[in-house]
Amino acid sequence: SRLLTAAGIYCDGLRVDGSQSDHASQQANIFPLALGLTPPEQRASVLDHIRQMQMRVGMPTVYWLIRAVGEMGDGVHLLDLFTRADWTGWAQNIAQGATCTWESWDADRVKDVSMSHPWGAIGLLGIQEYVLGVQPLAPQYARLRVRPLWFGDRLPAASGTIPTERGPVALGWTRAGDHFSLELTLPPNVVAEVYLPAGPNQYHFAGEAGSGSHRFTLPAA
Repeated sequence: SRLLTAAGIYCDGLRVDGSQSDHASQQANIFPLALGLTPPEQRASVLDHIRQMQMRVGMPTVYWLIRAVGEMGDGVHLLDLFTRADWTGWAQNIAQGATCTWESWDADRVKDVSMSHPWGAIGLLGIQEYVLGVQPLAPQYARLRVRPLWFGDRLPAASGTIPTERGPVALGWTRAGDHFSLELTLPPNVVAEVYLPAGPNQYHFAGEAGSGSHRFTLPAA
C-alpha cells in the first residue's frame, strides 16, 4: 500500500526517506494487478495507466502484461498488444521481417541477441489462456476452465489445440451478433468448467463437460 500513489497507481519504489519515487513504470503496475494484489478500488486506475503505456516491457516480463490485461477482462486491449504493428510487440516484429520470436523487441538493431529465441513465444500462453480461454485448475489439466474473453466485434472466431499430459484439448468459438458458439473436445479423465462471454467482464456459466466432444451456445440452443 505504501507504493500506491494519490493517482491510484503504483510507483517504482521508495526513497531512503520513505517518500515515493516519481516514476510509475508499467512493470510496477502489471505485477500487482496480474497477481490479484491490487485493491478493488484501484484496479481501474492501474489498468488505465497500463493501457496508456501500450507495450513498455521486454520479453522476460511481457507475460505479466498480458496476464494483467487478461485478468481484468480487457479483450480489446489484449488484441492491440498482439496485433498493432505501430506498437512495440510481436506484430511490429513480423512487419520488420521476423519469422521467429526474437530475444528482444529490437533484436534487428542491437548486437549479441538472438532472432530465434524461445522466450519470445510466451505470448502463445496468453492466447491459450485469454483468447481460447483455457486455464488449468488442477495438475495435469485434470480439471480446467474454459472462459474466453469478450472481444466485441474485433475478433469473430478463434480455434486451437492445446497439448496436455492427458491428451489434446481442442476448441473453437465463433461470435456473430449476440450469438456465441463454442465447440470443445476433451481427452479422457478431464473435466472442464465452461463459461461463455456475454459482454465485457460478463460470463454465462454453461456447465461442466467431461471427455468427448461438446457444443455450447449463447443464447442456449
